Amino acid sequence: MKTSLILLFNLLLITVLCQNVPIDFEQNGNGLNWTWTTFENDINPPVEIVPNPDISGLDTSSTVLKFTALQSGNPWAGFESMHGSDIGSFSFDSTNCTVKIMVWKSVISDVGIKFVDPTSAAQPEIKVPNTLVNRWEELTFDFSSRIGVYPVLKDQIVIFPDFDLAGRTQDNVIYVDNIYDTCQRLMDMGYIINRPPRDGHMAFVRSPDKISIEILQEGNLEPKEPWASMENTGSW
Repeated sequence: MKTSLILLFNLLLITVLCQNVPIDFEQNGNGLNWTWTTFENDINPPVEIVPNPDISGLDTSSTVLKFTALQSGNPWAGFESMHGSDIGSFSFDSTNCTVKIMVWKSVISDVGIKFVDPTSAAQPEIKVPNTLVNRWEELTFDFSSRIGVYPVLKDQIVIFPDFDLAGRTQDNVIYVDNIYDTCQRLMDMGYIINRPPRDGHMAFVRSPDKISIEILQEGNLEPKEPWASMENTGSW
């Protein structure tokens, strides 16, 4: 069985970087209603704003951004804000060149950040690896080398959550409210449940292009027939 990749982000630009910070994905905050676009992630599933699953950790905010890195996506898959109105326009100087981001990841890999100007010109991303898994960690990015460097004016942030040129072996992850109802709907649509949710918590199916998808119940449901005694079918 392959492991699952979960990437959760709460972006905190600690210094006064631009007009729309911090990016906290909270009501009446920044990021929640921005136009986030995913790229180079196969079918490019959109990012999700979800309840913080680990409020006992370093990050106690209510909501966070969730990015699912597909196994079939490129190592440099990621997401970006809309030019202009989302993050606003700014230039780096000595007072705002430190960027901090809170991450919750199930793998160790680089996180990359770059800033882009209105014409899509940019310096290469700066990458910092997380050192912890399955818990919140704060990463710090030093952009002091970009002060006064072309392009000087920026109006977009681009994030590469799982930048690993060795390739990705993790499966897709889906959180649902009722795993039994979800699996039944999939079966009604003709999908095979390769690993039924016997434990009321986890199931696996394959997409039409053979990508393995893990379905996770938030919390646990009591074992229930016909799922509890249903055998595995094929591989996932």
